[in-house]
Amino acid sequence: MLDKLNVIPKPILIAVVLIVGVLVIILSDPPKDACDAQLALFFKSQAGKISSLKGSVGSLLARTAKYCSETKSYGGCVEFHNTLRGIIKELQNVSSECSGKVIANASIQSVLKESMALMVKSAWGENIPEPGPNVYGWMGVSEFSLFCIVKRFVQEHMDGEAWESYVRSIVAKQSHASELQFNESFHRSLFSLRCEVIPGF
Repeated sequence: MLDKLNVIPKPILIAVVLIVGVLVIILSDPPKDACDAQLALFFKSQAGKISSLKGSVGSLLARTAKYCSETKSYGGCVEFHNTLRGIIKELQNVSSECSGKVIANASIQSVLKESMALMVKSAWGENIPEPGPNVYGWMGVSEFSLFCIVKRFVQEHMDGEAWESYVRSIVAKQSHASELQFNESFHRSLFSLRCEVIPGF
């Protein structure tokens, strides 16, 4: 074997070794594209907000979401909504070329889905909402706009069947929702909000 290698001219042997070395590096750690870089920057900017700091303290979103879930009130949810708005703003700052790939990230989708589910729960309250102007509880235009943006970010990355299944699962979890037919409970939930009529959306 060594004799055969000695026959190969050194410049060619060196070139082959370098090419093989580069291929090994590329295959073991593929170069990241611009969208991967933006995704990394997003997570870095959200350290402590959607991820815990050093694993000792829960993320700000998780802490504020817990309080919102417990109170289901404007005062109890305002910090959660503000934290969520900050996350949405950063996602909206992602370039149009990379927006789809970044928002489709599994971790980001999980955050958005859980946040949307909490907003639906907060609007529903402890009892079945009465039809009419107060069907969405204490929520107003600001909360509606936030919900609609989150909804769009999630719905755009799910097919129709998956979206319907998700909506049905969330609506079914609302207090006393089992006492109603799905269509009736859906129309009393925040999912029935017509986002196209919300100012600024």
